[in-house]
Amino acid sequence: MSTPVIVNPEIKKIFRSFEKSGRVLLFSASCGFGKTTVANSLLRGKSKAEVSAEKLNAENDMSAYRTDGGFLLIDNLELLTDPDRRRMLCEFIRDNPQMRFVLLTRGIFPGWLMPFRFSGLAASVDMNLMFFTRDMTSEYFSRCGV
Repeated sequence: MSTPVIVNPEIKKIFRSFEKSGRVLLFSASCGFGKTTVANSLLRGKSKAEVSAEKLNAENDMSAYRTDGGFLLIDNLELLTDPDRRRMLCEFIRDNPQMRFVLLTRGIFPGWLMPFRFSGLAASVDMNLMFFTRDMTSEYFSRCGV
């Protein structure tokens, strides 16, 4: 039996808005909060590519991650430390308006992505939205058969 995934309705609302008019959705929370699980649940059935930011530090070209109207999920964004690679990612986001970018980090919203936030193209989910409410906890236990 697979473990049920419960997603906060507020996160679902943010995701729907992001799908319609956003470009970047950043999940920011400590290790173990379920960023990857929630992101993959929201992206289930959608066209997506996935890469670790650590791998992007060695890339000179991101065209292999282009999805036609799909999503690019980048995990461990805090590991994207090379300023040239950060610029490369920002350019890739700007040059591919048909794509949506889901970024996962253990850190805060990075300053180098702020232009997307200031222009209204970026949204974020922080750890406070990752906590279960009483109703979510009840649903989780119910789905587990408890």
